[in-house]
Amino acid sequence: MEPKTIAVFGAAGKMGMGIVETILAQIKDCLVVAFDVGLDNPKRYDDVVNKLKLDLFHLKNGNKLLIQSNHEVLEHASRIAWYETNPKNMAHWLPECDLIIEAVFEKEDLKKNLYAEIEKYTKPSSPILTNTSTIKISQLAEDLEHPESLIGFHFFNPVPVMRAVEIIPQRHGSIYTMEAAEHFASLLGK
Repeated sequence: MEPKTIAVFGAAGKMGMGIVETILAQIKDCLVVAFDVGLDNPKRYDDVVNKLKLDLFHLKNGNKLLIQSNHEVLEHASRIAWYETNPKNMAHWLPECDLIIEAVFEKEDLKKNLYAEIEKYTKPSSPILTNTSTIKISQLAEDLEHPESLIGFHFFNPVPVMRAVEIIPQRHGSIYTMEAAEHFASLLGK
């Protein structure tokens, strides 16, 4: 089953933006709820939205452009909702999300604090995929109420171009979370 709504945290960063672009290009009819800091600043918001549109226009699969026209860029961009990372926005959107992707800075305390907030609003069954490449997944999961929902899902840079993704289970992980991560990777063509 294809996810209908996916949240991406750290979406305005290099990895997060690449993840968003890949989801928009590969999973049709999926809404991406993109969270990041500073999006309540109109200039930063406009810069992020314009960068996404430009990146989508140049998105390729090998030598072939994936998106052929301005109309297609706008159609793809219409399936993303950008929000400042705060409890109000998280409470509104996370209960609807089938999957959550975290791609924030590589700071353990930042990630753990974010997961604690995510768990307040999301369904316990919603997988949380962390893009970490330097922190042990079991360390990140140790304080979670539902540690079985967290799995490592490391994209390689640049995300839209690199086909590889590393799925890293952890000792408290569930089979459901692992299968969801594998299915998501296949939907992205990874």
